[in-house]
Amino acid sequence: MLVHSVFTDQLEFSMRGSLFFIALIVFGCNKTENFENIQLFGHAGTGLENVSSVYHDNTLESVLFALSMQGCEGVEVDVHLSASGDLWLFHDAKLETETNLSGCIPDLFDEVLSTGKYSTLHQEKLAKLSDIDTAFLQGKSIVLDLRHYNECVGEYVNVAQIIDRLVDLGYASSSGYNVLVNVSRYEWIQPFIDANFDVVMSIYSMSEFNTCENAYPDLYGYIMKNSDVTKENVATVHQSAKKLFIFEVRSPKMTREALRKSPDAILSDDLRTAIIEKY
Repeated sequence: MLVHSVFTDQLEFSMRGSLFFIALIVFGCNKTENFENIQLFGHAGTGLENVSSVYHDNTLESVLFALSMQGCEGVEVDVHLSASGDLWLFHDAKLETETNLSGCIPDLFDEVLSTGKYSTLHQEKLAKLSDIDTAFLQGKSIVLDLRHYNECVGEYVNVAQIIDRLVDLGYASSSGYNVLVNVSRYEWIQPFIDANFDVVMSIYSMSEFNTCENAYPDLYGYIMKNSDVTKENVATVHQSAKKLFIFEVRSPKMTREALRKSPDAILSDDLRTAIIEKY
């Protein structure tokens, strides 16, 4: 029923979008800039803090909706480890900010988390990473933003458990789609590299880039805020044969700025706008 609901919404979007894509062709013919090599990923599905989004971020509905959009080449999701050892999609540190539950995911078992719903019009259920049918990921990418800290108890999460669960789900040996593990804790980089994952590091400055390049030469790439990175920074990262992804892109102006910096991908909080601006 969920897939049917998502694609019913997508059909409605596609009907409205026929004129949208005709507009892309018309206006695209007048563009002199070529952004063909820059991929567009949906940030947390169809975007964070996106008031025009049909679904709440990090829900199964949001992820499938984003992947069904023509021009979307992947999604990013935020991932927490539960007390049961499974992986759940959620952005914030504490559940009470967005749902009918309270506390932190690492402290709760799956039986409790399965009763969680967002405080939204659709009341979307909390989703596990395993709920995503990988058939929708074929030919696309998925970026897993792994949350490393349990704010409720002030402790770091067990990285080995996360790796084991990702391996169990087949994400370490994906077939037909690209899996990128995004970490923001230095101590997690090497364990994931040793487990044969492609690892991208969240950084906030080029000094961090230099530190990572010296200590972890096998990193796949980096993720930076749009406001923290320049076109020259992107070129420097590319000179090291690494990828660079940009996030916190929420408006047409931000999207144009990000595209002109020539990153490998943009994690967009408004996919429809990003698709228009790219094409």
